[in-house]
Amino acid sequence: MSVRPAGATSRAAPATVAGARADRRPLIGLAVCLALLVGFAWINRNFVDDAFISFRYAENFANGRGVVWNPGERVEGCTNFLWTILIGVAMKAGLEPVAVSLVLGVAVYVAALILFYVIAVHVLGSAWHALVATVLLGANFSFNLNATGGLGTHLQTALLLACVAILLRAPERQ
Repeated sequence: MSVRPAGATSRAAPATVAGARADRRPLIGLAVCLALLVGFAWINRNFVDDAFISFRYAENFANGRGVVWNPGERVEGCTNFLWTILIGVAMKAGLEPVAVSLVLGVAVYVAALILFYVIAVHVLGSAWHALVATVLLGANFSFNLNATGGLGTHLQTALLLACVAILLRAPERQ
């Protein structure tokens, strides 16, 4: 037989339920804002002609000729090696490079914004302030436009932010 204080019920206290709900609201807001920012990026899409330089290198890589502009020549000319390799792997699988780079670009744009949000929560100490900062970054026209540029800009950004997020989670050393 359990003893409960007068007026207590077996259900969770409303303040606890409301607190749990309040903790989810910034994340729901983040999800909604990310969807809107992706829509903004798609409306503003501007495929950069330099992406086709990477596609040429990726095509030669996919066809077993190496990461080269012309087969037999060993001249470095792509500035986004990892992106070029990813596109090359997709081309080897028979996928079209423009479509792949648009999908990957938007995906790493979203990943970069999520990582930025995680870092901002840590630095600012407030999920709501972090949400505002994330929306401001994502709505910045230059940052937003690069989501659909066809280059690896946001892949580099996401990888850098991932490193920062990992460093912020590392235990402090004395």
